[in-house]
Parts: sequence; structure tokens; C-alpha cells
Amino acid sequence: RPADVIQRMNISRGVRTVVSIATHFNPLCGLRVSGPAGPKLMKRMRPDLMRKFEELLGEENLQIVADYLFHCNGHNPAGETAFSRVANDFFWAKTPVLPRLEATNNQVPIVFLYGSDS
Repeated sequence: RPADVIQRMNISRGVRTVVSIATHFNPLCGLRVSGPAGPKLMKRMRPDLMRKFEELLGEENLQIVADYLFHCNGHNPAGETAFSRVANDFFWAKTPVLPRLEATNNQVPIVFLYGSDS
């Protein structure tokens, strides 16, 4: 993370406080806490996701999509927890790769996957 990012972006103290509190929670924490009301909450908060499948399933079956999305995201947050362990302030890596590449052996091949199709 750049040392002067807060000054460059002109982030207010209130926003910094909210972000510092929010970083202690997983992004889907509210969905998990909602319990049995989760599918209804999903349908109410993200109707755009249901509309994507309206033509395929019909309007009367859109609750199936909400149930599916809730149950896919309502389990233990393994991926979210792993990401928070390797990220600093959500945007920057805790241990970036580029500074560590100088210490690697040039004989060892390194392959990077990147882009929208990786």
C-alpha cells in the first residue's frame, strides 16, 4: 500500500472509521446472520440476479434462484477468510510478489495466470 494513499485520495475520517470497522467482517456476514430469512433478503436486495433467470424459469419460480444463491453463499466463509489473510486493507497484497521475485532462482519456471479468462 502506498504510504500517502490517504492524503492522495482525500479520505475523510468518518469513511476511514467505517472502513476500519467493516474490515473485521466478511462481506457476506449479513447474509449468513439473516438465517432463514436469507433467501427472502436475497430476493429483496438483489432482484437483478433473479431477473436474469426469469425467462428460463418463469416469474413464479424466481424464489428458486434466491434459495440457490443464499445456500451457495451461506456456508462457512473459507474463500473470504483466505482473501482477508492475504490482503491488506482489501485492496493491497500483504506480501506482494514483485519485490520477492528478485530472490527467486532463475532456473525455476514461473507461470502467471491473469485476465478475465483465467
